[in-house]
Amino acid sequence: MTPRADLLDDYDTLARSLLSGRGLGALIAALHQVLGASTMVRDRYGRVLATAPAGATWPTVPAGLPVSVEDTVVAYLCCGRPRRAADVLPYAVSLVGLELRRHQAELAGQRRLAGQVLEDLLRGSIATGEAERRLAPFGIRPEDEHALLVAEVDDGAGLASSPPLTGATTAVLHDCLVAVLEPGRSAHAAGAELSTGLARHGEVRVGIGGWYPGLSGLRRSYYEAYEAMTRGPGLNERAPVSLSGLLLSGDDGPLRDLARDVLRPLRDFDATHAGALVTTLRAYLDADGSVATVAARLIVHRNTVRYRIDQIERLTGRSLARTADRVQLWLALAAAHLDH
Repeated sequence: MTPRADLLDDYDTLARSLLSGRGLGALIAALHQVLGASTMVRDRYGRVLATAPAGATWPTVPAGLPVSVEDTVVAYLCCGRPRRAADVLPYAVSLVGLELRRHQAELAGQRRLAGQVLEDLLRGSIATGEAERRLAPFGIRPEDEHALLVAEVDDGAGLASSPPLTGATTAVLHDCLVAVLEPGRSAHAAGAELSTGLARHGEVRVGIGGWYPGLSGLRRSYYEAYEAMTRGPGLNERAPVSLSGLLLSGDDGPLRDLARDVLRPLRDFDATHAGALVTTLRAYLDADGSVATVAARLIVHRNTVRYRIDQIERLTGRSLARTADRVQLWLALAAAHLDH
């Protein structure tokens, strides 16, 4: 055969291996046979996705050829010293990219489906038996203990196609990635792995929930993780769920919209006059209404604090002397914190 015919045969061998439906492993095994050299695909985080032969050792892993999906490098194709010409490698890279794109699309679909089930569970809109039936395909058994992670990034569009998480079922729920950890999986290790996998999408915020059995345990762990996630960037430990956090974490009512409406006059005033009414309100409520404490904290005169309080009451139509109005304003500030 001519070299050109040999190359076409190699192309055909690789294409058939991919079309066999046996995944990336079959493709890499075929490439190993074509090249006569150890072959491996590793993702951008160094995790081995497929290798041939199975027992191949890599004392020094070569840099490899980059594999891109939608103009983003997601993996590298590595091989030892081939016994034959490596002209087939560019074609192999394109096939690996196709398989990884397919896998990403499949994972994104599974995450959306899992997210729908979790959303229905959290809303309480499905019966226990139905919830158990719909969770089963994802390997989530209510009789086991599970802990949940909730993650948020600046670019939420990339959550669906982010890397899989070892020992967990992942789901996209609204603008967050939720991970239901398998029994025995370290929550901290999973959180660190999740943070690394999402880092390219911007600042990562991850909350860790506790380990609980049953469907109610899944809900409780989710709310703990969600509230922990809102505390800021990095990996955040769970804390006892506050009633305000539980109220504001759901979407069953217009709580956040109402909260934004309550604070809008103060935000508009601050933006127009370079004011500090929202800051003063938060300090006043945190200080249990102590004007002296607020004045010392904000480094202003007490009369300035009193004047601002009068403005807050006039603009919002609420009295800080009334407990009900204080609760409404405090919940509005809590909702604003969760939104940011």
